[in-house]
Amino acid sequence: MPDKTKAKVSTAAFQYDGFFGDPILGPGLQPLYPILYDALKPWNIRPRDVKIKNPTAANDAIVSYEMAFGRLVLNVSHAGFTLTVQNADWGQAELVTQLVEACWKSVTKALEIKAKHHELQIAMTLVPEGKTLKDITQPFSVPWRLRPADELDMCGLILYTKHGSIVVDKAAANPQAIFVKVVHRFGENATFAEMLKALYEDEGWLGNAMELEIE
Repeated sequence: MPDKTKAKVSTAAFQYDGFFGDPILGPGLQPLYPILYDALKPWNIRPRDVKIKNPTAANDAIVSYEMAFGRLVLNVSHAGFTLTVQNADWGQAELVTQLVEACWKSVTKALEIKAKHHELQIAMTLVPEGKTLKDITQPFSVPWRLRPADELDMCGLILYTKHGSIVVDKAAANPQAIFVKVVHRFGENATFAEMLKALYEDEGWLGNAMELEIE
């Protein structure tokens, strides 16, 4: 097996989406807000960290809870809630697990409903060491049988699977970096630990497929 190319993670963002099923319209979400606020107190939530939004669609945020100086943001909508983590790394798995579980306990207590399905995603900018983007992604272009005039700069791709998608592209902010995004969907009975494990394995598979050692 060839040696892997080291690739430093320049930026990384994690996102969890939990869906109620049918949107809860009208004032039905009102009981959730104070219960959720109390549940987030271990993460030093304060009144100024709660932002009231003006949604135009059922999946737009109604209320946002910002923690850790904006690195952790919980958005509640009529359709569910979204947790985003900036500068994410796998060392934060326990913290994120605790947050998501606290949110669902609040939802169950306030609304007496459970999740209908879940979605996890991670987006990263990777800076490879010692190889160009062309070197790393050229194997993906082989099935296209490029003409001599089609000089390859970088080969991006999108894979759609039964449970999500994988994107490989050139990073917009750094022409020497690779942007990757992995999306994985789960049914209502998946535990958060199972979801994180699957996403971690997705990232590992992608690194192996691209012969990258993601640091």
